[in-house]
Amino acid sequence: MIGSGFPANSGLNSGCQRVKVLYKGIKVATAIQDSSGSFSSTIEVPRTTTISSSNTVTATPESCAGNLSATATHTVPSRSITVTPNLTWPGATVTVTWVSYSGFTIMSQALLDPTATVVAGVSTTTGTSVLPASSQIGANGGFSFTFVVPTTATVAAHTVLITAGGLTSSTSFVVVKETDLAAATPTPTLTPGPTPTPGPPQ
Repeated sequence: MIGSGFPANSGLNSGCQRVKVLYKGIKVATAIQDSSGSFSSTIEVPRTTTISSSNTVTATPESCAGNLSATATHTVPSRSITVTPNLTWPGATVTVTWVSYSGFTIMSQALLDPTATVVAGVSTTTGTSVLPASSQIGANGGFSFTFVVPTTATVAAHTVLITAGGLTSSTSFVVVKETDLAAATPTPTLTPGPTPTPGPPQ
């Protein structure tokens, strides 16, 4: 986050040299403003924050008289998972991206075309594993990885199922023949502009 217009830091021990940052009332950082009263700080959204919510961030100079606080709004997006491109073909590489999962957790499962079975009352899910070698979710709860669509993939809709931090989500994408995809993408045609007509000789 970036702040400006706060009391300038004179370098003297006279107070007003630090800014306390609260996220929904929870202290997440202490920043030191510069001689112009500006500061920047990286904060971590509290893990108790609700997914798909708007939250108030407050910056307040410490040991200062008067109401010198400033507020801003930070939005936590809805949890989502996408496959890009959504229309592809066997042997192509696609990217799986998701947001708003729990940060610093491990992706334990990534399955293509999962199938759930129940044996002796125990439910299991199997499928083609596309789990990447590095599977730790970042601090911001976002992650992305790529995999190659099997050359044996049928022309149909396919599902990707992800499990991370105890949360499971799935999305789908469509496999078509590469020739069909090329035919569906028209080649742009250049339209020639008007030809200038020469004027009378000077």
